[in-house]
Amino acid sequence: MRCNAARTIISSHGHPWYPQPCPRSDPAFTVSHLKNGSPATVSRAGVLFLNEADVGWQPYVQSWVDELNQVQDHIDTKETAWLEALVNQYIPPTIDNIRKNKWKHITPLMDFAMVSTLCSILEGLLTKKNCPPGSDKDVYEAYFQYAAVWAFGGCFGADKANDFRKMFSEWWRAEWGKTSFKFPDEGLVFDYYVELKSDGSGKVEGKHWKERVPSYTHATGEGASFSDIVVPTMDTTRLSFLINMLMPRQKPVMLVGAAGSAKTTIFQDNLSQLPDELMFFAISFNSFTNAGSLQPILEQPLEKKTGTMFAPPGTKKLIYFIDDVNMPSPDKYGTQSAIALLRQQIDYGGFYDLKKLTMKEIRGVQYLGAMNPTAGSFFIIDRMQRHFATFATLFPENDVLYTIYYKILAGHFASGSFADSINKVVGDKNQLANKIIGAALMLHKLVADAFLPTAVKFHYAWNLRELSRITQGMLMSSPDNYHEPFTIIRLWLHESYRVYGDRLTDEQDAGRFNEMVLRCSKNFFEDENQDDLHQKPLAFTKFAKWSPGMDADEELPYFQVADGKKLSLILTKKLEEYNESNARMDLVLFEQARQALLPCAS
Repeated sequence: MRCNAARTIISSHGHPWYPQPCPRSDPAFTVSHLKNGSPATVSRAGVLFLNEADVGWQPYVQSWVDELNQVQDHIDTKETAWLEALVNQYIPPTIDNIRKNKWKHITPLMDFAMVSTLCSILEGLLTKKNCPPGSDKDVYEAYFQYAAVWAFGGCFGADKANDFRKMFSEWWRAEWGKTSFKFPDEGLVFDYYVELKSDGSGKVEGKHWKERVPSYTHATGEGASFSDIVVPTMDTTRLSFLINMLMPRQKPVMLVGAAGSAKTTIFQDNLSQLPDELMFFAISFNSFTNAGSLQPILEQPLEKKTGTMFAPPGTKKLIYFIDDVNMPSPDKYGTQSAIALLRQQIDYGGFYDLKKLTMKEIRGVQYLGAMNPTAGSFFIIDRMQRHFATFATLFPENDVLYTIYYKILAGHFASGSFADSINKVVGDKNQLANKIIGAALMLHKLVADAFLPTAVKFHYAWNLRELSRITQGMLMSSPDNYHEPFTIIRLWLHESYRVYGDRLTDEQDAGRFNEMVLRCSKNFFEDENQDDLHQKPLAFTKFAKWSPGMDADEELPYFQVADGKKLSLILTKKLEEYNESNARMDLVLFEQARQALLPCAS
């Protein structure tokens, strides 16, 4: 857009624009829309409109193929001709079919963004190891199919109405089932990776990702934290493969999924294993984050190299991990200034010094991002989104959830000196852990289906975090204080009431929840006396075993208080001690108040 009257531009924030060098004295902008333009601006602007289809993605792909030919010595003219043919064979029909069927990605993506992701994945796959000199076209086509599946379908999600990822998988098999490479029929095309056969034939085959899932080792001892526990699954394994392949190639990666879908966990697990030459800096966005508050945070891990150039310390490379990318509140013009600042750094290699008003050149940095499409602004501007290779993190299936939490709980029982009745194994399953996790998953599903969020009960949102909190409470059990399965089951009941029951707002919901707990208890713990199992008080805490002779830093056991009178006496005594040295609080510690204090004091 070229404007011959600069005074009509009311605010530079009104238009998401790129300043462009212009030999004339009047300003020239590249804007994505004129939604915020005043009538005077629109009437005086000379607009050259280019949509995404005018230039298209073909010039980018051609440039990428030419560059690949120069940097990869095993890719010659013949291989580049194969790649160009594969591009023309696969990309246009795939994009047309997505648009025709109106399949929706979990966040809006431009065609160019998907094609750019395809090229980045191919860069990581078409190495000399995977494609030795002399490899035939079938090898390149197999890797091309794998890259295309994730570039175009990796951001598809699923909801109660539609499973777009499954639809894409079925279409891919039907459309390309007669090509030289065919994904195995079981499951989805996303469940397989491509690898050279070990027989030395130079052929490739599709192998299931479950064959590459690492084994889980339960961490114990000093320094072990529940937040550091990561149970490898097929989803985490294949996403980690893509992340670790794209990061060294300076390609920003974004994971998009609902709360509790392990976006942050996957990134943190990979970032914790970075080599020495890489470092990371985590930033969590919120609704108050703006460019003014973000820029000093971005500058914290950087050091000055020359006059206006800044970079990470020494020769290291820096990875910014931005959590909740879409959380900043838009201003009245719809601009999220924090995201605009990040985009300026990515597009132009830096941002302006707020005091000197000179450009700061930022080198040696790249970005990873996580985003919840049901929160904040729901999505980010396409000019920022196009830079990222975007993949969806879906809520795990029930069998995957069982595997995750069973391994954690069974690992906890096996790592300690728990009684044989707690560690009883039938086949290859710890029977107690098997029953508790089964009951926990059943209860979670009942709660999630029955207690839906409303305008008044907006906090009725249930995800993996609830299951994690219950499991975290279970891991506070110790062999010194838990000698039989009965006490462990009581602990699960207590944690369930604290995690779910404490968030319910009326007696009717609380009554329904009690019925759900009883139903799960009878289904999975039929051998136990149900009256004894649910006997009140159902109270577990740490302070019950505190005594005056104990060290203040000593770790107290998390154990049940079976006597309601004893619990009342302990809390009353603690209240008296508090009142002796603080402003007096005359509290009546009735049963519900005592129950509410337990998680606060633990």
